[in-house]
Amino acid sequence: MDKTVRLEEFKQTQTGEQQKVWFYTTETWVNKLSKIISESFNGVGKGWFNILETSKETYEFGKLKKFLTVVNLMM
Repeated sequence: MDKTVRLEEFKQTQTGEQQKVWFYTTETWVNKLSKIISESFNGVGKGWFNILETSKETYEFGKLKKFLTVVNLMM
């Protein structure tokens, strides 16, 4: 901020900025990341990184689960 502001103005500005960050992380960033991962692994087919896997047991032992866990932790 360039000038001295009252507490209420500061709180209002902070609330606005928090909402912008929340929107960016939940709406924009997560959706873009999800789209990038889906497009990257779309053509893999059968194998370790099959995004169309229907068997829970196979998914549990596959590399895709480990990859998505790492992505989740990085976020």
